[in-house]
Amino acid sequence: ELVIYDDKKSSGRDWTWIVLNHEAFHQYIYYFYGKLAPHSWYNEGTGDYYGGFSWSRKRFHLDVNQGRLEQIRKDLRVGKYVPLEEFVRWSKTEYYGINERGLEGYQTYAQGWSLVYFLRTGPKKKPRGWNKDWNHILDTYLEVLATTGDLDLAIDKAFEGVDWAALEACWKREFS
Repeated sequence: ELVIYDDKKSSGRDWTWIVLNHEAFHQYIYYFYGKLAPHSWYNEGTGDYYGGFSWSRKRFHLDVNQGRLEQIRKDLRVGKYVPLEEFVRWSKTEYYGINERGLEGYQTYAQGWSLVYFLRTGPKKKPRGWNKDWNHILDTYLEVLATTGDLDLAIDKAFEGVDWAALEACWKREFS
């Protein structure tokens, strides 16, 4: 059961919809996959990805999460981000703002959203520098995690053979 406040006034229903989609994803992945708890970059980033969908003309449409986009652009400009190879292994505590890099939760949420958005939209958009080997990172991560429950193995398999410098450069170009 998911209970949520329908904010008709202060932040508006658009915000309610974003939060509903985000939190519904957490419920779905946790219960559908047998109490699965992915890394925070995947869990929160995917929640924010689905929070970016809108409903019109009887279908869902992916919209860019403007708040997350503005934040990651700002953070990339000033170098306030975590290298991706490190970021994908961060614990929930680090992700939520207790980390040696001094990043706050709102910053890591923006980075998580941007990484998931980049990996989900990359195969179709093919940004400059995109490597087709990245097309299945998210699917591999979820499949390995769901079948083994091993967070480290899921990262190892999903990013196996990935040139981290190339991935990070392409990701940064997409959001700079």
